[in-house]
Order: sequence, then C-alpha cells, then structure tokens
Amino acid sequence: MRFVGIDIGAERHTVASVDEGGTILQRPAAFREDAEGYQQLLAQLGPPADTLVVMEATGHYWQNLFAALAAEGFAIALNNPEHRRIPELRYQSGRGLRAYYQRLRDRGKLPKVVLMAAMRKLLIAIYTVDKHRRPFVPIIPLAAP
Repeated sequence: MRFVGIDIGAERHTVASVDEGGTILQRPAAFREDAEGYQQLLAQLGPPADTLVVMEATGHYWQNLFAALAAEGFAIALNNPEHRRIPELRYQSGRGLRAYYQRLRDRGKLPKVVLMAAMRKLLIAIYTVDKHRRPFVPIIPLAAP
C-alpha cells in the first residue's frame, strides 16, 4: 500500500508519498492548480491501485483536485482543517503533531520541511489504522498545553 499526502494551496499544492513501512517514495514536490499541474501529478502517482490519497479539504481549493483524482480511481481521505476548532478533536488528533511540528521548527527546520515531516507521521498513523483494523488511539503526554 502506498500513502500519498497532498497539502492544498490556492495556486500550488504539494505532494509526498510513503509506503507501508514509512519509507519515503516521493519527496515533497509542488504542482500547479491547473490541468497541466494535475497531469504532472497523475504522471508522478502512476496507477491508483493500492494507493490512499490523504488531502486537506481547505476552502474550495481541494474540490477540483478531488474530482480529478476520483475520476482516475484513487481512494481519497479528506482531512478537514475546520476540525481544529472543535476542542475534543484538537485534543485528540492535533496535540502530538503540533508538539512535533514545534520541536522541528525550534531546531531551525523550514516550515514546508516540517509540514511534510508532520504529514509523513500522519500518513504512517493512517496506515497503521488500516493495517491493524483498529481505531486510532493517540498517546498524548499529560503535560499542560
């Protein structure tokens, strides 16, 4: 199984992928929000078999890409950033990633590099849930926020 993460932007999106073991198959690469950019992405991704695409549902920017990927037969999971506003979901799903993100930023890593590292962690968590067919139960440190 291959896991593809797509960070959605207004004019450019960024894609990266990992395999079941977390090995990086494709380093972060940008593509444009147009037909040419979509063709570039589809050429990079190859056949949709055994692939799960995880992408943000940010504003309306994700909708055209979602339609293009679905038309090609890709399995797609949407991550809605609006869930950050719900305290229970924020506590369960974002706290560990937020701390990880901040640790890398504190070490001087560039924001886009840190975002891709966090996406990789999220993709590995998704793979683990899929592989073991168990719900995701995050391990959250009890330190104060």
